[in-house]
Amino acid sequence: MRAATDAIDPALTALWRGGPPAPEAWPAGNGWDPAVRQLAEVAAGFGRPVPAAYGAGAQAEGRSWLGTARRP
Repeated sequence: MRAATDAIDPALTALWRGGPPAPEAWPAGNGWDPAVRQLAEVAAGFGRPVPAAYGAGAQAEGRSWLGTARRP
């Protein structure tokens, strides 16, 4: 992933921030029913390849969540 981010304009990558350790906590605490899944899990569910940066193993450096929330 580091090689991929090196090819992106530093002005853009400077805007990236880490996410919360429990991304479902805020929606749940505000009356929503959240569902948060790892990018690799969602991709696998659709039969799609997982980019090396987000898969398992030594090359995996990134972690991305995909979340939805609905009112109960």
